[in-house]
Amino acid sequence: MQRLLIPFFALVMSGSAAVAQTITLTYLVDDIQTDSDSLLALVDAYMKQHPDVTIQVELRPGGADGDNIVKTRLATGDMTDLFSYNAGSLLQALHPSETLVDLSGQPFMSNVVDSFKPTVSQGEAVYGVPTQTGMGGGMLYNKAVFQKLGLEVPKTWDQFVANNKKIADAGITPVAASFASGNTWTAQLFVLADYYNVQQEEPGFAEKYTANKIDIATDPAALAGFQHLQQGHDLSWWQKDAATATYDDAIALLATGQAAQYSMLTFALSEIQKNFPDQVDDIGFFAQPGNVASNNGVTMWMPPAAYLFGKMLMAMISAAMVIVLLLGLAVGVAHVSLTLGQAAALLLTGTLGVLPFCALGMLVGTMIKGQGARTAANRTGVAELPPGPHRHARAGRHPRADHATRVGAVRIHCRLPMAGRASPAPQWLKSRRQYRTAIVGCTHESSGMVATQVDPRRGFFRS
Repeated sequence: MQRLLIPFFALVMSGSAAVAQTITLTYLVDDIQTDSDSLLALVDAYMKQHPDVTIQVELRPGGADGDNIVKTRLATGDMTDLFSYNAGSLLQALHPSETLVDLSGQPFMSNVVDSFKPTVSQGEAVYGVPTQTGMGGGMLYNKAVFQKLGLEVPKTWDQFVANNKKIADAGITPVAASFASGNTWTAQLFVLADYYNVQQEEPGFAEKYTANKIDIATDPAALAGFQHLQQGHDLSWWQKDAATATYDDAIALLATGQAAQYSMLTFALSEIQKNFPDQVDDIGFFAQPGNVASNNGVTMWMPPAAYLFGKMLMAMISAAMVIVLLLGLAVGVAHVSLTLGQAAALLLTGTLGVLPFCALGMLVGTMIKGQGARTAANRTGVAELPPGPHRHARAGRHPRADHATRVGAVRIHCRLPMAGRASPAPQWLKSRRQYRTAIVGCTHESSGMVATQVDPRRGFFRS
């Protein structure tokens, strides 16, 4: 990961290096502990190597609130120098060609696997570098609770429902939930983690949905995830305070055995390892079950990325829009006579005229320190993407950790969600207690999720 972010920071600094000896950059990241801790650790490591650089980290909430902050700050031009955000389809809503800097020509992009680049691209331009590992979406579960109650990892939804009844009868919360304000993003996992099952039930689903040939509200396969969420409410799978519980509360319930399962992404394992080190070996993961045991599989998320805000580009676009509006008013309302050449000259002059002010703003920005929310961080797991067109990454406690062929126990079978094509890459991976996440690098430019076939004999992770 340092191989990517160090030159990435250097690229950002290059715009200010000519006007100041001491360089100050701003970096916006979400406040989920596992995300912020890793990025803060990388920032601190970079500043130790480059004492003339100060990187001020700002924290934002996750979920819809965080999305609104990112979109608003991009739209108003008040974005930090760089920021962390989702890869995949959510990136397209940021209009990257208008707001972000194209990194495709940078030498460090050779360290990014080719399978990741489409998730941060628009057209031929590439806008981001990965900042974390790939993630699986499904059920974290307490293995000690399962062993105590004699339960096996379910391979079908009916088995999952039957397990939950036994768990509830034993006086344990079947599934932890965290629906408090600012944490409602956790509710979507029952739906999103079901994508693999949707693809199995409805081959070509993504193509049909993109072409408006499928309505989620009426398609049985797509509707199943929402019905599962409703079923959990109706059968009282959640704890009593689910409406006010946070993500941290749910993690604590799972780790301490007060809840048997938690529908979540596998990045939560790093936080459990940090906050509940004595219980982390009790936590396992399984894919959200579908209807057929032999088709059991897990939906994978590609990692989020760091992006560079194109401040000069945004200023020029804004100036051009204002000038076009003024020209329209002059010609249409005031009836000013302008030739096409005169109008073009005014537009060009006004658009390029913002550049000196941008340079002045960069100079002032390097001289005036803003307020950042920096804290000391203890890195618990970071991915380093090796160069070349590989379909896997590295994972572990340190950026130079063991290769992905030594984490997890998964047979890879990637499906491109928006293309309907299969790209098999069979590979057996052995379990690693410290991290327990299988990294997969198959995706498509329209989505950050891929489906991964799980070995039905072993499950996603070896106990």
